[in-house]
This record gives sequence, C-alpha cells and structure tokens, in this order.
Amino acid sequence: MTDEQIKAYQTFMSQFYTVDEVKPFTVEHYGKDFEIYFENIPLSVQNKHLITTEGKDLPYLDRIRLTQLAVNVRDLRGDFFPRGEIGEDFHIYYKGKELQYANRELQLDGKKLSNYLQIKSMESADTASSYLYLITVLHLLHIIFTLFYVARLVIGSFSGVINKNNTITMRMGASFWHFLGILWLYLLLFLLFIH
Repeated sequence: MTDEQIKAYQTFMSQFYTVDEVKPFTVEHYGKDFEIYFENIPLSVQNKHLITTEGKDLPYLDRIRLTQLAVNVRDLRGDFFPRGEIGEDFHIYYKGKELQYANRELQLDGKKLSNYLQIKSMESADTASSYLYLITVLHLLHIIFTLFYVARLVIGSFSGVINKNNTITMRMGASFWHFLGILWLYLLLFLLFIH
C-alpha cells in the first residue's frame, strides 16, 4: 500500500475504534474504497450497521476483533500489511518451510494453517517484553540498593553515628527515598499513557 492508501485506510478504520457490548458499530463510510470481509464474504451495511450474509449484526466477539484491527491500523502495527507480493518481494517461513498465501489464508504445502498459527504468523516482532524485563531488573536493583542504604541509616542511628550534630546522611537518605518514590510513580504513569 502507498502512504496515501494507508492514510485512507486509517481514516476508514477510525470508525471502529470503540466497541460496545450492546450497540453495533455505526458505519458512515463504507464500500466506496474499502470493504470488510467476514468469513471470506464482504459485509453489507443496513441502517448504518454492518450486516453478515445471514442478515444479522456483526457478533460482539467479531466487533472486538475489528476494533483491535482498527487500533493496529491506527498505530501502523501489522495485522499483515507487507508491501509487495508474497513469493516475489518477500517470503514467509514456518519451521524452515516457505508458506503460501491463497484465498486470504496462509498455507503450508497446500494445507491451511491452523487458526492459531495464522494469528501467530501475522504478529509483528515486538521488543516491549525486553523493556519490561529491563525495567523490572532496574527496579529490583533500586530496591536492593535502597534497602541496604536504609539498613545502614538505621544501624548508624542506633549506634550513635547519626546524631543531632550529624544529620546530613539521614537527609540524603530521605531525599533519595522520596526521589525513588517520585521516579517510579512517574515511570508508571509514563508507561501507562505512552500509547
């Protein structure tokens, strides 16, 4: 897809960002440039609602899937958006064997992949879990370092090293403790709202 087509696709999919358990999607723009297929058959629109071939509203679970696709389109994450032709411009392999693409499905040696493998093969590489481990380890190191430092302060205060004439160590410990609290609160909010 060209950049212009991707922008148009994002605009089309924006009407599916939110899903309601009771109300079906209200569809304003449909059919001119893009259609949505359900079980390899295009959906129709009646009274601004997506209708299956049986004349029913799109089921709730499938509305959730459509919302997830719309969010992926908005964020430019792949649900299978490679540019070019499979087999010519790029190849997809599973356990060392090349996959084929026919009837909107990935196939291995002419047989359709299971639904689980279809979904797994279309997931894009994501490094988010690596950052989670890195942040967790850093948090653990901060906690260990801080506990040793606080233990040193407690021992120093009971042994008389820290007294009313020598409070700089206690003040530094309190500043460090509060800094860590504010830092981790900031990181939590940053990671929650980074999207």
